[in-house]
Amino acid sequence: GWTYLFNTLYDDGAQPLTAGRAIKVTTKIPRMRNWLVTVQEFESYPEMGTRSVVISPNPSRQRVGIFYNITANGRAALKVYNAAGQLVRTLFDEHKTAGVYSLRWNGADDRNRTVASGVYLYSLETCGKCASTRGVLVR
Repeated sequence: GWTYLFNTLYDDGAQPLTAGRAIKVTTKIPRMRNWLVTVQEFESYPEMGTRSVVISPNPSRQRVGIFYNITANGRAALKVYNAAGQLVRTLFDEHKTAGVYSLRWNGADDRNRTVASGVYLYSLETCGKCASTRGVLVR
């Protein structure tokens, strides 16, 4: 079968390729609308390389772009911790299929309160493994 990507990201609005359907080629950036955490189109996508979680831009102002790679189907969670190690926000904790995803965190905690400027740890837990990266949020 065919796999279609834009800058290594799947377009969540795309349909599976089946008999009787045409392939449309476009330069339009796909809408990343999977998540309830203030998802918007991104002007550019960072290079993932071998990393599982990438923050862009870093430092960020008000909204943080988070790009992450799920390597196998299964339960996954993406959580944000402050510099003291306290859980600030659980962005998701659910079953995911393998793939590269993106979302934009609006800088609010689990109670929807705006968090302070500072260093935050973004932790992706999947398949019994944990990957994390640090990012700076500037207000």
